Amino acid sequence: MQQREAGQPLAHVLGQAEFCELALAIGPGVFVPRPRAECLVEVVVSLNPTTVLDLGCGCGALAAAVKQRLPDGEVQASDYDELACQWARRNGERYGFQVHRSNWLKSLPEAFDAIVAYLPHVPTAALACLDEDYLRAEGASSVAGGADGLDPLRAIFPDLRSPLVTLLSAEQLAGAKGVAQQFGYELEVAYADEEDRAVIFRPCGTRSILRSGPAAAQCAPPTAGSPPPASQTDPDAGPGGRRIAARHGTPRYE
Repeated sequence: MQQREAGQPLAHVLGQAEFCELALAIGPGVFVPRPRAECLVEVVVSLNPTTVLDLGCGCGALAAAVKQRLPDGEVQASDYDELACQWARRNGERYGFQVHRSNWLKSLPEAFDAIVAYLPHVPTAALACLDEDYLRAEGASSVAGGADGLDPLRAIFPDLRSPLVTLLSAEQLAGAKGVAQQFGYELEVAYADEEDRAVIFRPCGTRSILRSGPAAAQCAPPTAGSPPPASQTDPDAGPGGRRIAARHGTPRYE
């Protein structure tokens, strides 16, 4: 109780976080998995990859969830922070994925069928809006993305050789497209709700991964008499068309 009153996140106090119905070991100083990132698992699994990397893995939540969905796949995870790697290794032993310490992709020479990452993407001006307790407990570097929230993408693209699945706010799409184009990549929206966009970055000129493969996460074909999918009416929605009406105002970051 004293730890909670002092502002420690409940997951750090309990030593356990839940993500995609999995129990993950975690401790102070490590980013607590966010439920909003669970859609990334659905998207990357829909691509039917054989090899997957959870980049900037924290405690390895995405890697664990992907491995549960793709038990025959080779799943790896990486983080630059040694403390995060220690917790990820504990979870890797339980759920069956390997962990490496790397500064983004610089120490990982191999390519993967897909990379999934819940990257720090909070713009500098929005940091003041975040929960102070979480900022202290996890460290600002786990969420801070620079002036526009896209600095981690800029750091990753020079070494990127695989499709990248990540999450952005709706307001960051235009800027992210511009960053991607500078490095020969294009952005495709795979999932959209009222605030978030799960996106896939793929090399310019390559076929749409979603349209040439399985449908995006949990997207069923429309039935007779149903309204057209959002992909026909909303430029932000992906081919699967999953979307909730947009909310105007300040985006929620965490």
